[in-house]
Amino acid sequence: MSKLFSHLVVLIALALLVGCASKPPSWFLSTKQGARFYGVGSGGSFESAKQAAIDDLVQSVQTQVRSSTHIHNTQHNDKLTTKLSQHIELDSSALSLPNLQVSNKAYKQGTYYVQVGISKEQLLAPLKQDLQAILSRAKPIITTAPSCITLRDFGALESSLKQASRLAQILDALQAPLPKDFHKLSSLYNQVQKPLLTTTYQGLTKAQEALFSAEISKLATSTKDSSTPHLAITAKKRGPTTISLEVTLKDCEQRVIFQASIQESQASYDYALKRAAIVLYKKLYTFMQGEDGFPTI
Repeated sequence: MSKLFSHLVVLIALALLVGCASKPPSWFLSTKQGARFYGVGSGGSFESAKQAAIDDLVQSVQTQVRSSTHIHNTQHNDKLTTKLSQHIELDSSALSLPNLQVSNKAYKQGTYYVQVGISKEQLLAPLKQDLQAILSRAKPIITTAPSCITLRDFGALESSLKQASRLAQILDALQAPLPKDFHKLSSLYNQVQKPLLTTTYQGLTKAQEALFSAEISKLATSTKDSSTPHLAITAKKRGPTTISLEVTLKDCEQRVIFQASIQESQASYDYALKRAAIVLYKKLYTFMQGEDGFPTI
């Protein structure tokens, strides 16, 4: 019985020692977020514990942003959230961590414990700067009349809003006010939906024009308002199976912003027409995305 009692005493003592050895510092278990963001981590080395703490801080911010974004999208199911939100995801690279400080550290029984912290303003400052840089580049588009938004303008508008929205959702989730220009950019995008475009044809029948109009409508809304950007398409039949197109796009001030020559030969003239319409769409789409290299005039 005495041996059994001795064994029990030893086991209890070992259990207490193990429990004390594995117990982290009190600050490790009671980190509170407020004016500062904190992260905690542990590891076999100081550097691994610090990196775990940084990852924990980033994950904490990510969780808060995603939760806020989900609520925002649920409450505001408009064109911006439905079309662009699928492209907006927060990852660690979106968070710059300047002036990150080690707030606490400890070493117990072969384990390092680290707490890192950063003030809310220090966390938000680079995000605000990046957002302002995007909005500054988009300023000429923001001040453009909706009826004069060109295909290139709309591509830049959509691209700028995707980039800006990613940052804006982080700022908004962390209760930081958003610049007025961001709201203007968002409002303009929702107002335009598709750029207006007047299209005129030469050398095509009404049925043939419809082929091209169907492709163009994927990018722009057709109008007869002469004050909007103008797309002129001149077609010539070069033989029983070949068509050539000369295409010119002008902005509201009658400046040429895009030109293209297209020639298609297919098994029949009808097939050549259909192929030319598809090629025109691809060239206009490339121009809208800013990938054609056509100089801005």
